[in-house]
Amino acid sequence: MDTQQRLVKADEQGVWAKVITGGPSLQLLSRIVEAAGTALRNASSYDLRLADGGGACPRAHPWEGEAGTCRAGPCGPDRGWAVVLGTDGDLPDDRARAGQVARELLADSARAGLIASIHAQPAVVPLARDHLRLMLGTSGFPQLVVFVRPLRTPVAASEAGSCPMWQELAAAAAV
Repeated sequence: MDTQQRLVKADEQGVWAKVITGGPSLQLLSRIVEAAGTALRNASSYDLRLADGGGACPRAHPWEGEAGTCRAGPCGPDRGWAVVLGTDGDLPDDRARAGQVARELLADSARAGLIASIHAQPAVVPLARDHLRLMLGTSGFPQLVVFVRPLRTPVAASEAGSCPMWQELAAAAAV
């Protein structure tokens, strides 16, 4: 199933999807996700799950720094994109539907040779959720943020527009 079909199917399931591309927008989204993660890590009531029984999970956002260097390899904001999934309601069923769509996007990304990461932190922090609403121009409930990028490919091989999935997402964003 191509990305356009996946986004249409998400809409049929009551989940809206906003595709985020471009450096400034991705930087803003990354900062919102990171701020939400920091707020949760600093909250004594939040249960921080450990990765592989070791230390805490790595930083939430995939891009950092002015040049957009990624800790996991050369990606940068111009070499990836994000999808914000949301619903019109905020009940457990709404969150489950958004999670199902995120799982399907994750599987599609893996089949396309891309890496994706799913973040729920902004949905749990009211201020972060409000920032997402403002950024997206929506009154719904952002549930999950999915960052997608090429898997540690050389910079020249991962130029925006060279990946078929990127082209599909760009076309879907234009609709």
